[in-house]
Amino acid sequence: AHTAIFFWYNKQKEKLSIEKFVSGSSEISRRKFDIEDDILSKMIQRGEPELLSDISPAAEADVIRYYNVTQGIRSFVGVPLFYEKQLIAIIAMDSKVSDAFGIETIYAMGRFVRVITMVISIFEEKHSDNIAQQRLKGILNMISPEYKFENEMDLNSALQNSISLLVPWDAFAFVYYKPVEQKFKTQKIINNTSLKYIGEGLEIDLSGTLVGKTITTGIPVKIDDTSLAEYVRFSKAEDVSFDGSFISIPLVHQHQNYGVLCFESLKKNAYTNNDVQFLKSSANILAYVMHSHSTQSLLKNYISVDIESKALNTITFKERMSSDLFKASQLDISGALAIIRIDDFLEQESLFDDNPLPKVIKSVSETILNEMTPLNLFGRLDERIFAVFFFNATPKDVFVWAEKLRVKIARKPIAVVTKQTTYTVSIGVASSHNKTDVEEVIYNADLALKKALERGGNTVRNIN
Repeated sequence: AHTAIFFWYNKQKEKLSIEKFVSGSSEISRRKFDIEDDILSKMIQRGEPELLSDISPAAEADVIRYYNVTQGIRSFVGVPLFYEKQLIAIIAMDSKVSDAFGIETIYAMGRFVRVITMVISIFEEKHSDNIAQQRLKGILNMISPEYKFENEMDLNSALQNSISLLVPWDAFAFVYYKPVEQKFKTQKIINNTSLKYIGEGLEIDLSGTLVGKTITTGIPVKIDDTSLAEYVRFSKAEDVSFDGSFISIPLVHQHQNYGVLCFESLKKNAYTNNDVQFLKSSANILAYVMHSHSTQSLLKNYISVDIESKALNTITFKERMSSDLFKASQLDISGALAIIRIDDFLEQESLFDDNPLPKVIKSVSETILNEMTPLNLFGRLDERIFAVFFFNATPKDVFVWAEKLRVKIARKPIAVVTKQTTYTVSIGVASSHNKTDVEEVIYNADLALKKALERGGNTVRNIN
């Protein structure tokens, strides 16, 4: 034989592409071949082997199209390769000698085809199993008990550990519905390429965009080749230089859209309808998580008290402190703010199977509440930061109060699982005399807190 060659057939695009060949010629064409009227095309159309024993020089260029220039080919034999009743490839040989091949050649090539089909079947089965295992792992990661889904950081972490196992992608965007703002914005962006893409915090245009269409209709969008048109994905202000495949999957629960998962690949036709259906089914789990998280966010926005610590939430605390600052200014009396931070306890945390922070927060907040008077305001500013505002009290008096509180907390053992240990706090105190700006007083108390932390924690510092 002059050349032995293997072609893949893409039924969706109706094209043949060369995978491997062994040839005495350097003129093999590396392009993809459309289905026309040559010998390879006839094999595709009929699904049968072909044998040519005497190709005339005048017909060679029309019959044999996989060379850049004619080679003097006189004989040709080719057999199709089927997998699951679909023609997927062709194996062919040619020769510069007439009658070089016969029926026996077709039988011999048929045996090779059966071996190749068996190998493809084995690898396809193994590949399918691997994909199924990866996808199951990705779904289980979404509902892993390590994620409490109490804030948006938990959502981002769960997504990041799951999406890489669901489908292949080069860029990923998580669009999330902000229940308080009532807007859809990009929450998490991962771009594995050097190409320009969107950033986090981008508001989605609901009209005229692919993601907007997914949000308004609740139906997935799949684009096999984004270079065929000027597609706007997220916003009319976006600057994206991707060309390839795009899919967007809505996160819908009880007819409410909580967000969209967007996947992009630099490869065209990278996603199948089966991929879309799988992602749509998987998204139901995540949509329920979003539903729960959004409901909690709305409830917390309407409730003035932090449920975990029984302190005022940040917004309510600042509103009431602003009112007290105004009263103190009008009456020309003193006031002070104490910011209390639970010190880090990484070494102690490693002793336990469970995170001890919730129990520490409960114990510390109860201790603070026991030291409160009707003239105090107690609020929670962050996960482990509390604030107490003192109306009609001097910074000196508050400093003494803070020292007593620090000692009480440090001496109070907290039971976590089967162990008991103690935890400490650092406190910053700042005067609010003649001040009406809440943020200014908080800033000053925070500076004092930082000074306490610089000394290693378990300390009280003040700024007058």
